[in-house]
Amino acid sequence: MAKGGARPGAGRPKKPATPKAQAPRGGARLGAGRPVSKKFAPTADQRGNVEAMSGFGISREEICLLIKNPETGKPIDTKTLELHFADEIEMGHIKANATVGRVAYATITRTPGPIDKDDHVRGELTKFWLARRMGWTETNVHHHKGEIDSGSSALESIRRDIARLAPDPPVGGDTRDEDPGGTSGA
Repeated sequence: MAKGGARPGAGRPKKPATPKAQAPRGGARLGAGRPVSKKFAPTADQRGNVEAMSGFGISREEICLLIKNPETGKPIDTKTLELHFADEIEMGHIKANATVGRVAYATITRTPGPIDKDDHVRGELTKFWLARRMGWTETNVHHHKGEIDSGSSALESIRRDIARLAPDPPVGGDTRDEDPGGTSGA
């Protein structure tokens, strides 16, 4: 320590702060190694394509193969896709469901439209889309024909079946088993 309890260098004037370009860490020069590139900037056409493909149910990995970075000419990765196309990915399937739902509703209510000419095609398209994309299912209802004896219970029905299938009791009304081992009375 210096005399009088002062810190070393306490009396030196400070250098004025000048803004400098920050070099990358690790000792590399600015611009050394990989070339400095601009950020990926999606086009309106790419946004529309991503939204449509997302709506069709195409996976993110497959969408990436079709969206090219204009600087490199190579497909983007999923991180870039999710960063730059988050709204399109989120809204694509919602818009597709709304559009097809509107067509399905118009089909069901017989509103004239692009697929109103063939009833079978209309019906199958409607069932397919509702089941696959909107999660709807068909419910099968079974109708029983014939009379059901409402006075009988399941237990009574089982007892009747057992009685019908069981062997007849021994003659003479004795339901006890004969002594199979011959151990009684001898």
